[in-house]
Amino acid sequence: MVRYIVEVENLVSKYGEKVVHKGLNLKIKEGELYAIVGGSGAGKSTLLRELLLLRKVDGGKILFKGKDITKLSQKEIDELKKRIGVMFQFSTMLSSLTVGQNIIYVIKKRYNIDDKTAIDMAKIKLNLVGLNPDVFFMYPSELSGGMRKKASLAVALSTDPDILFLDEPTSGLDPISAEDFDTLVRTLVDTTGITIVQITHDLASLLFTDTVAVISEGLIVYEGNPNGLLNVENKWVKNLTSTLRFRRLLNGK
Repeated sequence: MVRYIVEVENLVSKYGEKVVHKGLNLKIKEGELYAIVGGSGAGKSTLLRELLLLRKVDGGKILFKGKDITKLSQKEIDELKKRIGVMFQFSTMLSSLTVGQNIIYVIKKRYNIDDKTAIDMAKIKLNLVGLNPDVFFMYPSELSGGMRKKASLAVALSTDPDILFLDEPTSGLDPISAEDFDTLVRTLVDTTGITIVQITHDLASLLFTDTVAVISEGLIVYEGNPNGLLNVENKWVKNLTSTLRFRRLLNGK
């Protein structure tokens, strides 16, 4: 039986008179790698903020494990936020702290534990994302772009979230580092069972996902396997799939 961790039903989002989402629907399964794509101004960032409980919706529902989060009290919202992880496009690590100290800081805010346990947990998270133990003592400015992304991922994973959101995770990375990061995310989903949702513009990243959702004109116009994008009758999707880069990615050439 399919179990959904997030269900968005008839979502409406507005900024004044501007309607961003016009009854948007999507479903995210537990333990899958899910991608959200769309053109500039399609409403991806607004949707992310609503899923992160950073913005109230103007209509419709967002269900988290069957519970409508649009009707929660502030106390319930604060508790739910503890079960949601996020890695923003630009690293949110504190530059004055080492990578290890950044992870420990988040862990100690979440759990009432002693320093030794927090340190042990931080080292486990670094190992989980494939970083050398020496990175624990390094500052964010001393890391390469790919290492910094992985360290930020370790911070996002430090509270053991039920679902993790990645905002343009491969932005700014060279192709080799981007593929390494995509492979890591795919491995995390397969080995830990965590649900990961990424907002991305990187076509190559789509090939690692289980499900891709396309936002266009305020609606989800496609939700399914990346290969199915070729059959979608939508102008933006047609423009996307007609690019030589997209077809080469699908064909492996």
